[in-house]
Amino acid sequence: MLQATRRREAALSEAFDDLGLTVPKFRALVVISRLKSTITNEVAHLSSVDRTTLTRTLDQLVAAGLVLRTPSPTDRRVILLSLTEEGEQLVQRAREASHGYNDRMLRGVPDDRRIAALRLLQQVVNNMIDDDDIAHGVLTYRHTSPRAGEA
Repeated sequence: MLQATRRREAALSEAFDDLGLTVPKFRALVVISRLKSTITNEVAHLSSVDRTTLTRTLDQLVAAGLVLRTPSPTDRRVILLSLTEEGEQLVQRAREASHGYNDRMLRGVPDDRRIAALRLLQQVVNNMIDDDDIAHGVLTYRHTSPRAGEA
């Protein structure tokens, strides 16, 4: 599994070069895109990017005009993250590159085996996370913290 993950990350890094993205930036953009409005802790949790790397990554995405940081309307202490139109367009192009790679990677694998592999990986993730609600959030990209969906 480790070799498959490393090879996929390397291939995605190469595919994202033309878009000016790294894998951590892609992960952050995808999470924010899926959730529409969220907080940094939730992006860190759902993207599997460590908090230090994510803070630097978000700073770069904000500076590039891809992500907006806005104060929560209900709690001044909370900063919400959302994508700009440019960010949405970029994440769409990056998803297309990622899906293209996934299609090549799974070429020749029958649908029933793809479904079985997906179920297996979902169970592995679920087993790795002690909290069922958080595991479900990770697997479905749903909000995992009460403040995250405030916008």
